[in-house]
Amino acid sequence: MIFSRFRFVSILALIFFVSTEGFAQNKLSPEKALKSYIANGDATYSWVLKDSTKLGSSMAYQLVLTSQKWHNITWRNQLTIVVPATVKYDGAMLFITGGSNKDEQPNWSTDDNMWPILAAIASKNKAIVALIRQVPNQPLFDGKTEDELISYTLHQFKQDKDYSWPLLFPMVKTAVRSMDAIQEFSSKKLKHMINNFVISGASKRGWTTWLSNAIDDKRVKAIGPMVIDMLNMPKSLSYQLETYGEYSIQIEDYVKLGIPQGADTPDGKAITTMVDPYSYRDKMTIPKIIFIGTNDEYWTADAIKHY
Repeated sequence: MIFSRFRFVSILALIFFVSTEGFAQNKLSPEKALKSYIANGDATYSWVLKDSTKLGSSMAYQLVLTSQKWHNITWRNQLTIVVPATVKYDGAMLFITGGSNKDEQPNWSTDDNMWPILAAIASKNKAIVALIRQVPNQPLFDGKTEDELISYTLHQFKQDKDYSWPLLFPMVKTAVRSMDAIQEFSSKKLKHMINNFVISGASKRGWTTWLSNAIDDKRVKAIGPMVIDMLNMPKSLSYQLETYGEYSIQIEDYVKLGIPQGADTPDGKAITTMVDPYSYRDKMTIPKIIFIGTNDEYWTADAIKHY
């Protein structure tokens, strides 16, 4: 009898959980989806110091960051925190880069060519500089990486309308959790408070950089997105088609799944609202420096005129 009651209560709890999850999804809108994902209450976050190395006069501390669980996949990253001999400021720079994972563990770098550059920046500015790798965690979903992976997740949103699908969301959350970890590590290990961040990254990580300014995180004081010249996506993509007569081969992964072609559909407009930084332009009032390559085959050379 007790067992039967337990089963009954368990089934009721499961029904309640499933129904409230569905209700929460139904209440979401594209405008709120990113912030909702960032604040979804996921308690997976943690970090642990793995090792440290000397970089000239600076120290590089290597952390394993567990940032979140996304679609039943635990995201882990290598977070390198470079601390110069003298730290004078309460601001830090966070640079976002790529990498890969295997079995939900980051493929570890022991001699990243970015480290000496970051150490020089840290020493010159007397401020902490950090590098977060494996953004996004990949490969996922049968070996997909980079643009193929992003386009797949946007297509999945079109299929089931689950607002958590866009890969940019967990990518942005990784940046948020990196800032959390840097602050906690600096406070506990260095007895130094970090309050402000400058964020930068290239390509998909530049896209992440833009969106890190769209979530009302007051710690982000400036951004430096690199080689991601695609803001105002519908206009930029239609202009590309008009100029070239076809879409760039570099965005073929998106074209294969009809992402740019469907920009004017309800699903396409929802995707634009969720992941196009231009959709959040009213929030983007902080200083920014935009790095663009004139030889970038992804976009037309004058795409910046659309934003």
